[in-house]
Amino acid sequence: MSRVGVLALLLLHSAQAVSPVQKVVELLDECKAKVQSDLDAEAKAMEEYTTFCDDELKDKGYAIETAGRSIADLNAAVENAGAQIVELSDEISTLGTTVAAKSTELDGANKVRADQHANFQSAEAELVKSVDQLSRAATILKRGMSFAQTPNGKKRISAAISALENIVDAAWLDVSSKRSLKSFLQASAQAKEDEDDDLSLTQPQAKQVAYESSSGGIVKTVEEMQGKAEDSLSDLRKKETSDVHAFEMLSGGLQDEIKHGNEKHATATKGKAANQQAEEAANGEMVETQRSKAADEEYAGTLKTECETKATQWAERQKSATAEMGAIEKA
Repeated sequence: MSRVGVLALLLLHSAQAVSPVQKVVELLDECKAKVQSDLDAEAKAMEEYTTFCDDELKDKGYAIETAGRSIADLNAAVENAGAQIVELSDEISTLGTTVAAKSTELDGANKVRADQHANFQSAEAELVKSVDQLSRAATILKRGMSFAQTPNGKKRISAAISALENIVDAAWLDVSSKRSLKSFLQASAQAKEDEDDDLSLTQPQAKQVAYESSSGGIVKTVEEMQGKAEDSLSDLRKKETSDVHAFEMLSGGLQDEIKHGNEKHATATKGKAANQQAEEAANGEMVETQRSKAADEEYAGTLKTECETKATQWAERQKSATAEMGAIEKA
């Protein structure tokens, strides 16, 4: 039963019992005051709730807007890091190929230089030996037949001739010297055959003339050959010095390129790792931000609905209270 009904019964009872009109009026005034007091309390609570709704929705709206900007920034950071990773990956691949090629080229240059140096050492040793042999042979041949008459002299001349036989096929020997040397060696061989011939023993003067004839012009040839051998040795050493310098220039350049390439490769690798870390961190932060934004949006949506429902209910409550107080006033 409504408050108006109760008040009507009380009014009827009072009228039947004692009929004090003033008492009924007082009771109606108290009831109206109670309704107004309750309405004022509810209005204060509703005002506080409305303020809460406004502040909370405002804060969540700002948080959602901020999260949206953060997500856009993080997405841009992820895209930028991804682009950097692709670019640095290409650079790392290119640098790796380049450094490998330069390393292969350097290995090849080292091998060529090693072969050159080995060939130089071999040629140098041969020319040094040839110069020494030619110097000794020239000295022996200058002494002529008088030296050749002694047993030791014959042995040394034989050694000189053997040395010349070894030199006759040397690569550095020119055609003219080679021809003269072969002619002398043939004459010497013939002279030896004549010496071994029993008939030649009765012609010592003939042997001497034959030997001097065969050895006379060879001394100058041997001396010229010695000079050419020394020149060839000097040229060979100059070429070795030039080859060493060229190799050092090539090797130094390649080593610098390899070092620079490795430094750039290390920098690119470090940069790629940093971008991968940044991409991972941005992705993780973006996921958390999206989750937080979604939670705030859900909360704000729910709160807005609750606040709107409370506002509707409050409007209905005000309407009901107004009607109730109007009925009391009429009563």
